[in-house]
Amino acid sequence: MEGTPIVYKWGRHATAVPAASSSRNTIIFRLICLAAAVPTGATWFIGCWLNPNYGPLGIERQLGTSRCGFYTRYGIPCPTCGWTTAVSHLYHGQVIQAFMTQPAGAIFGLLMLGLFSLSLGGVLVGRWLGPSLPWLWTRRYRLIGWTVLILAVSWGYKIWAVHCWPSTMQ
Repeated sequence: MEGTPIVYKWGRHATAVPAASSSRNTIIFRLICLAAAVPTGATWFIGCWLNPNYGPLGIERQLGTSRCGFYTRYGIPCPTCGWTTAVSHLYHGQVIQAFMTQPAGAIFGLLMLGLFSLSLGGVLVGRWLGPSLPWLWTRRYRLIGWTVLILAVSWGYKIWAVHCWPSTMQ
């Protein structure tokens, strides 16, 4: 029935979302999902294309970039050092190595894979299959707190790892 709200349940909460009133809305929604699938899918494509097993700075050599300026200037890795390598390890099926390289980068890779899947699902089905925006909004402080904690712990881990094995940054 047109105009009947669709109820999405996530845990204990339910969100009523108005049904699409026309096929034009569905086409626009599918285009938005496709636009979201492109950058999230690009991380998957690039991660699969790169070879994470070239050793220290192997990803930089493959991408044609120079050494991290933060590391060169301060002598410690930046908060995102190792993210690309971790994503590449993850997408090559080397999950443990991905988390050992940079835990936050591995979690980012998993999130990108999940968002890519949800976006493609939205393109195919014509509606969002993930958590609703109101559900995310009511948990924003908790989500931000967890994000900051994961980033801080991962950066500390990366600094410790480079301190113990400095050859990993050469």
